[in-house]
Amino acid sequence: GVGWVYQYALLAKDKTLAELRSIQDWYLRYQLTKAHGVAEVASIGGFVQTYQVTVDPDKLRAYGIPLMKVAQAIRDSNRDVGGRVVEMAETEYMVRGRGYLRGREDIERLVVKAEKGTPVLIRDIARVELVPDERRGLTELNGEGEVVSGIAMARYGQNALEVIHNLKTKIAEVSSGLPEGVTVETVYDRSDLIHRAIDTLKRTLIEEVRSYAKAQGFDLVLADGVLYANTGLDITPAVLANLKSRAPAAATSPAVPKPAGK
Repeated sequence: GVGWVYQYALLAKDKTLAELRSIQDWYLRYQLTKAHGVAEVASIGGFVQTYQVTVDPDKLRAYGIPLMKVAQAIRDSNRDVGGRVVEMAETEYMVRGRGYLRGREDIERLVVKAEKGTPVLIRDIARVELVPDERRGLTELNGEGEVVSGIAMARYGQNALEVIHNLKTKIAEVSSGLPEGVTVETVYDRSDLIHRAIDTLKRTLIEEVRSYAKAQGFDLVLADGVLYANTGLDITPAVLANLKSRAPAAATSPAVPKPAGK
């Protein structure tokens, strides 16, 4: 779509696709989203890490535990909950339960069932592994193999050139925080297309204006990016000063040619 203004790829020789995808999802993507004018940074390619719990049906039957109870135990143990406040010495303390799972060991120690004081843990009935999630596509770069990539989307109504400039500035800032050997390579940069389109438009407009001026009996002279009409009249200092005051800031003190025949 029109919001797709920039795309990059994460490259590293000593990192797996899963490790690069984790860097993209948990570090680089959030940093680039802070750039002014960026609506979203979408991640594509690589492997998304996920925890997979493979239960043993024979053990479930032996302990009398339904499969839904295993899923419910994991779901209930992976969330933060808020409590009320406790007042102590005229000071209120917020009560908060921090229950997010942080690794495979946390999942293995979850209690699914307690019978006669003996708990049944996840590790007693299942195997917990860190595996890649199911994929529905992949990303290749120059036919040399798979890579991890990110697509930056500009907000509606934003100047695409400014958004791309902000993205490049932010990438330069956060590159020092990337692991050693990890680099960011530009894959698609719309600023090149925009600059070429602007140059084409400028050239076409100049040609059309020159054709019209020639049909009216006078020539146009291009000096420092500014068009001046050569009408055969003397250019007095006052007229020259007026022309300079109307010139763009980038074209300071343009050279105005002396009309022919005078």
